[in-house]
Amino acid sequence: MGSGGFILLHYESTLSGYNQSSFFVSSTNHHKMKLTIFGKLYLAIFLATSVAIVFMVVVTNWNFEQSFAKYEREADLERIECLAKHLAAKYPDQPDLSFLGNNPTQWLTDISIGLNCDAEARGEPLLSESAIYKLSGAIRLLDENGVLIKGAPLGDQQYGQVIIPSKNQSVGSIQLILADQSENSREITKNFKLQQGGYLYLIALFSALLSLLVALVVVRQLVTPVKKLTEGATSLLKGEFATQINVASGDELGDLSRRFNQLSAYLQRNEELRGEWIADISHELRTPISVLRSETEAMLDGVRPPNLKHIRSLHAETMSLKQLVDDLYQLSLSDAGDIELVDEVVELGGLLDSALFAAESLLDEKQITVVNLLDLDKTYPVRGDESRLYQLFTNLLGNSHRYTDAGGSIQVAIKTESEQVVVEIADSAPGVPDDALPRLFERLFRVDKSRSRALGGSGLGLSICRNLVEMHGGKIEAHHSDLGGLLIRVRLPLLVDAAKP
Repeated sequence: MGSGGFILLHYESTLSGYNQSSFFVSSTNHHKMKLTIFGKLYLAIFLATSVAIVFMVVVTNWNFEQSFAKYEREADLERIECLAKHLAAKYPDQPDLSFLGNNPTQWLTDISIGLNCDAEARGEPLLSESAIYKLSGAIRLLDENGVLIKGAPLGDQQYGQVIIPSKNQSVGSIQLILADQSENSREITKNFKLQQGGYLYLIALFSALLSLLVALVVVRQLVTPVKKLTEGATSLLKGEFATQINVASGDELGDLSRRFNQLSAYLQRNEELRGEWIADISHELRTPISVLRSETEAMLDGVRPPNLKHIRSLHAETMSLKQLVDDLYQLSLSDAGDIELVDEVVELGGLLDSALFAAESLLDEKQITVVNLLDLDKTYPVRGDESRLYQLFTNLLGNSHRYTDAGGSIQVAIKTESEQVVVEIADSAPGVPDDALPRLFERLFRVDKSRSRALGGSGLGLSICRNLVEMHGGKIEAHHSDLGGLLIRVRLPLLVDAAKP
């Protein structure tokens, strides 16, 4: 199994529990229970909601206590203002109120009347005697100089102060100090807090139940694409590479689903290519083996004599078979990245001229004219492996020799273009159909299979050339030639600093 299969197997083993179990819990191969993705997400949302609700209850309770205490003090301060108005209205001619300090009965009477004045107008109930008595302990009466006349001793923390006017002059002031709540206030506070707390807990419980329902819907929506991916991975493991997932979202899960579909299409294409590859290789190997078998059987049966001519025919088929095996081995090395390149500076113009010179005798056999357009006064340096680049040019010239009609021509040129060295090898007829140009570098592809096999081509030469070019960071292209045949254009990165104009 390849690396892709291993990844899919690991992915499937990770998610298989979700497929074969309840939403929340699944069992592993070791018979241990574990939470599914659904359970984890649901639990995470529930915990987050619970923490938020608890925080809300605590903060609300704290805020309520602070706000209610402030409300009570503000209400008491309003009552103190009423008391100040009552005293100012009752004793308008008194220069001061120090006489109240020696008359506690009158002070309590004034407090009882003053604290309840305007109560009905404010929509508040009248204070009871016990409430008035408790509140009087939080009140102090001062003269105009701030000297204590009656009430709580000085030194206690003051909450508010109200001036007592008398004929546009201050005759004293009343201060409200921070004291313990009265019994009546505590009872009111307690009952009110219990009532509001009950409402708050009901709201919190309703919010928790509502959040669980919403979480159920949200988690189902989140987990559904994961479940589809799990089912898709299972299909891929079964070899169903045509499996596609319906993508209904544009989020990360949607992107993952699209990547899954791309992976599926890639595996499907690779499976088709693998089938074609096996069929083509089988056919390529079967042809020379069949010839060798028929030739040897004919010699064994005495149909053909084992003379030099027939032995040379066997040797030719053997060499053809060897060439095919060597090409396959070369491709396997490049695919696996096992070809080590020598990193050196190569002068491409001179190397191409050497390859062309070596091929001249072979081209002369078919009376193919060579048009050499190389300008050897210029240098075309690249960084790469000289032996592999020589192999590249040899393969390309051999391909032109093999498929160019006798009496034709080959044109070789080199130039620089946008910090690239461009090598062009063009030949004359026969040409290549338009639909075949993009496929020329595919393995075992032949435009005319019967003609190519008869000429000794394995269908792997241009594939090897493409691998060699790409190993050097370049690009190879196939176009129609002006000579009527094929134009192969190779682009390799120019070593700018070493170039000679």
